[in-house]
Amino acid sequence: MDQVKIGKFIAERRKEKEYTQKQLAEQLEISDRTVSKWERGNGMPEVSLMLPLCEALGISVNELLSGERLTSESYSEKAEENMMNLMKEKGQKDTVSIVLAWIGILAVAVVVYLMGAMLRAEVQYYFDIVNILFMLGITVVMLLVTRTGGDFLSAFSYVFGKADHLTGQELKRAEQAVRFVEKVQIRSAFLIGSFSLLNVLYNIADLKSTGPNLAVITLSFFYAAVVLLLLLPIRVRLRKMQEMA
Repeated sequence: MDQVKIGKFIAERRKEKEYTQKQLAEQLEISDRTVSKWERGNGMPEVSLMLPLCEALGISVNELLSGERLTSESYSEKAEENMMNLMKEKGQKDTVSIVLAWIGILAVAVVVYLMGAMLRAEVQYYFDIVNILFMLGITVVMLLVTRTGGDFLSAFSYVFGKADHLTGQELKRAEQAVRFVEKVQIRSAFLIGSFSLLNVLYNIADLKSTGPNLAVITLSFFYAAVVLLLLLPIRVRLRKMQEMA
């Protein structure tokens, strides 16, 4: 899609309605910087804002995506073309998310392998596969249930990719998804730690099981702390990007 053309069309319609950028932004509950970014052709309104924007400007979504007023003859043709463009862009974003997810998995595998090579047998004291899989499983399930997995993966593409076209709401959703994963990690650590503590209390007379259970508690919070530390710069960067959006 021609973002520059769409941006000029938004600006023209806004001026025809005698709105300032700030007045239009207030109607949409966004910042006037976001409207300015659209009009400069540096970004596109996200899907949730398209209908309110079109209502404010007195145009259709099809006309918005075309960047011009449409006649009845060209309306259907443009609608099909705009739909194909949207599907193509969505497919590209999904591909980027999948690639980033696999890169992350491979990176973790390489780090674990290198740690094992350096520490050899001692790595067993820091690497509990059952614990890690349990915490990872809880995180994945929660992301799927809340439907925030896409926003969480997008956070990495926003931070490490080109972010000129992003709106404040997209960045805010990504930041919220990162915060959500941080909370899930902390709660997962408490959940696993609680089970292990109950096991310690139940088998308090069995000294052989006390050590391993205490180790599970410690490792749960250790893994959660590592994840929080890794996500901290991502969240801070997203916050700064929102301020500039």
